[in-house]
Amino acid sequence: MLTSAFEVGKYYEDAYIVMGWIEKSSCFTCVNHGYYYYFHRNNSSITEKYSEKVWDVVDAYKHNFNIIKEKYPNVKDYAERRLWWSYRIVIERMFRSGINSNKVTQVLRRNMMKILFNPAISGKAKLAYIVLCINQKIYMKMRFINFTNKEY
Repeated sequence: MLTSAFEVGKYYEDAYIVMGWIEKSSCFTCVNHGYYYYFHRNNSSITEKYSEKVWDVVDAYKHNFNIIKEKYPNVKDYAERRLWWSYRIVIERMFRSGINSNKVTQVLRRNMMKILFNPAISGKAKLAYIVLCINQKIYMKMRFINFTNKEY
């Protein structure tokens, strides 16, 4: 039976153990369609305001991306998609908390060509990244109209 312990004190703790599961598996696949939905509670980690802990999501997906890029390059695009998504999580939290997120948004701007040419990122998500980099207020209005946390 495949088990891994969640890392104590980490947010997005599931992201930290995914690579262990992948490396113990004989095969795995990546899909672009979400087969589950989040239930958003007002006090859940996904909806709370900014704290330094939110950077755990970026750290986890950077770690995963680096391993996948090295060991499983044929699925690198999927790992990179999650990495850029993690930056959106940080930006959204900062915005909701009234914290300037321009430095974080600059990371996405510098990598916009990677985002736009990544085949694992949907057209709708690419549009969201463009809007986010142009105007965060408009992006947040769009985001909360569609607040399903789907990978768009």
